[in-house]
Amino acid sequence: MQNPGPMYIPETSYLPPVLAWIRARPLTLWAQQGYSILATNLNGEVDGQNAHGFFERNTRYLSRYTWMVNGQALEPVTVQPVTHHTLMGYYRVAASDLVPKNVVDVQVARMVGQGLHEDISIANYADTALSLTLELMIDADFADVMELTGGQRKQCGEVVQHWEAESRTLRFDYYIEDLHHGLLLQCQNGSAPSYETGRLTWELVLSPQEKWQACLAAKPVFCGEVLEPLYGCHQLRPSSERDHLQTEWLIKATRVECSSPMVQGAYDMAKADLAMMRLWEEDSGEDAWIPAAGLPLYIGVFGRDILTASWQAGLMGPEMMRGALSTMRKYQATEYDDWRDEQPGKMIHEARLGPLSLLDRLPQKAYYGSTTSTPLYLIMLSECFHWTGDLRLLEENREAMDRALDWIEGHGDLDGDGFYEYRTLSRQGLKNQGWKDSNEGIVYADGEIVPNPIATCEEQAWVYDAKVRSAILYAALREFGHAEKLLQEAHQLKERFNRKFWMPEENFFALALDPDKKQVTSITSNPGHCLATGIIEDSKAGPVIGRMLSPDLFSGWGIRTLSDRHPRFNPYGYHLGTVWPVENGTFCMGFVRYGYPQHANLLAKAIYEASRYFEYGRLPEAMSGHTKDEKHPIPAIYPESNMPQAWSSSATAIMLQAILGLYPFAPLNLLLLDPNLPEWLPEVTLHHLRIGNAEISLHFWRDGEGKTHHRVLQRHGTIRILPGLFNMHRFHELVCFGEARISQL
Repeated sequence: MQNPGPMYIPETSYLPPVLAWIRARPLTLWAQQGYSILATNLNGEVDGQNAHGFFERNTRYLSRYTWMVNGQALEPVTVQPVTHHTLMGYYRVAASDLVPKNVVDVQVARMVGQGLHEDISIANYADTALSLTLELMIDADFADVMELTGGQRKQCGEVVQHWEAESRTLRFDYYIEDLHHGLLLQCQNGSAPSYETGRLTWELVLSPQEKWQACLAAKPVFCGEVLEPLYGCHQLRPSSERDHLQTEWLIKATRVECSSPMVQGAYDMAKADLAMMRLWEEDSGEDAWIPAAGLPLYIGVFGRDILTASWQAGLMGPEMMRGALSTMRKYQATEYDDWRDEQPGKMIHEARLGPLSLLDRLPQKAYYGSTTSTPLYLIMLSECFHWTGDLRLLEENREAMDRALDWIEGHGDLDGDGFYEYRTLSRQGLKNQGWKDSNEGIVYADGEIVPNPIATCEEQAWVYDAKVRSAILYAALREFGHAEKLLQEAHQLKERFNRKFWMPEENFFALALDPDKKQVTSITSNPGHCLATGIIEDSKAGPVIGRMLSPDLFSGWGIRTLSDRHPRFNPYGYHLGTVWPVENGTFCMGFVRYGYPQHANLLAKAIYEASRYFEYGRLPEAMSGHTKDEKHPIPAIYPESNMPQAWSSSATAIMLQAILGLYPFAPLNLLLLDPNLPEWLPEVTLHHLRIGNAEISLHFWRDGEGKTHHRVLQRHGTIRILPGLFNMHRFHELVCFGEARISQL
């Protein structure tokens, strides 16, 4: 093992007490369930600003929703989420000549789920009767969520409002080309309002101590179909079947107890967030589901996100992995379509349901502009098999697996040189289709953007990993000839990669090969993914890890996407200097995979410490790339971050798994363990870890000499512990490239 050199230790380890949490979109409150999301200002109002509104299936149905009394906005007292899908607000009516101070109490409760239900009550605590004019200012614009982030309206149909007095229903109908959306706002009880365009009005006279109550239901009409809200009056607490299923999973998922409040808090928050972000409309069964990619903007099927989040969160349980596999099969490409960057066998990049996608103004109704999703699908299939040992899983995915491998060989290598590159075909497609998919994400050392086609280093690594893992899967299906062929191809790719991408003068790997097959020598985080896959030769792993933990890449809060010495470095650049928790979680696994657990622990500590400063210990999509030092003792958020973000949540689980040196191989009833607890995390207990048909609880502790020990607390079913050997990559090498032949698996 080659020494990677000294680890970068920030100038100070001092962490000031957290007096206030950092939150994404600090002017926004939200409630969400499935494809439904309500985003309001801090007063609980939808005022048409900051992309606020009620959204269903990537479409804004309510662009204005504001209560007023006597012509004045309500004064908020307390406005707060009760659960992830409910908001509760206490308000008072401003004092005036007609209303004394602090005598009119207004309470608003909103429940989100396949629509919106609202309860409102107004109480008069004055000693005289009061006349009050209650108004609801309301509008609907049916904007696509991508229009709100892009700043330009690209589809403008006709919105028609119609008041049906008999049923107390305000109807919005939106027509554009052959698309029909709508919204039904039903005033379900209380006195009847009057209506004029954009306004519902109730004239109230309340005696002393009298309370007036009403409820309203907002029912989206999606492509002509009316959606019925899941909640009725006064259901702020969990009450639906979805709520019960969510609670069941939280109980079933692996529970962690540990001696570090920051690790405990980050893991528990991540588990709750992943459960909360469940996309119910995409369920493949009670035990097969996927999370949304991130809130509030990434609600939908995002291939790389659900695959990455699902395998990183394998410690919690296999349900997300099963759901991801089913979803990816469902969306796997079957035809050629340049508009969608689609070829048969390719896996989905994203699928959105907003008007721009449905009208085909953008290709995102089913867009395939990612070279990453296809090998990640194979890697995740392997992960799920390793956690579950379920042969039926392989049989269900056999055809999709064959087609994915065929796509990799047929379309992944554009020029037949043995490396895997991408080129955009769609005029509205993504320029960069590797891990870093922003247009400016792949740059030369001088800062110029690299033209297509591009072969990034991590794409070679994922193809390598996909082939090695697929070999194990075919062996499990008793197809040893196919398995041997894939192993040989992987071995040859590894040799080519280490020869062509290695930069000896930098002791590091090139970011990519450009169209002329010349190295793109920018120093980036991308080679960290190569460590996690095992494609890097052992002799090169130490220098790569040392380089990744040098001050220009390691900020103290995590590894940056781009070196701060690069001319294009920007601490707020999406892929030009930010720190992504999801990457850093994968890097921890890579460090341990090559036998550098202390370096993994240093990196994990940086991410966990950052989580202390974010709301509820919830990691954002990305952090800024500012250096942690005495002058900058707190992290900064990437301004456009989604939070929660599924694969930031999953990073907390994969980092803990790396620290514990834990990897399952359920087909042989094995649990590989090589724990190395750091001083800052001296004790961890896992409760009800599921491996195949077995369940095990384990206690880990660090002794006074720094050695880590473990003992089994409970064991149900057959599971054997193999100590001192970590990770499927080493295990694969023993099985596939060592003395044991694959046919003996």
